[in-house]
Amino acid sequence: MGQSELESFYADVNGALAGAGVTFTPQGSATLALGADGAFTWTPAVQLDAAVSGTTILVTIGGDITGTYSATADRITTANQSTDGLQVSATINGAETDAGTVTQEIAGAPVTDASYTCAGDTLTLVSQIGGAPATSVLHRG
Repeated sequence: MGQSELESFYADVNGALAGAGVTFTPQGSATLALGADGAFTWTPAVQLDAAVSGTTILVTIGGDITGTYSATADRITTANQSTDGLQVSATINGAETDAGTVTQEIAGAPVTDASYTCAGDTLTLVSQIGGAPATSVLHRG
């Protein structure tokens, strides 16, 4: 996921959280490696400006999530995943603060439980964030 795909994904997230008083503005990229053996690695390198009730929180998401997945003709799900390598931190004016549960949810791998389509070198995943669809578009390469 490049910058434009992140912006599109977070537009969906912001729409899902419209009544919650929080909006996210992303900067960065993320990669998803799916192995033929059923293993995956999700590697986000993202900074988010999270505007919460008039306060901006800088959220940094890095590291990786690893695990195994299975796929049917139109759905992909994880059998297990480890967030041991995922790093999520947040600051307000340089002081550390709690990143919050919503940030933890959106930092997660998009293959947790998603419908998908493939066209050429593009994988499109549609997962649920806050009960609304959020689309992740990934390109091979």
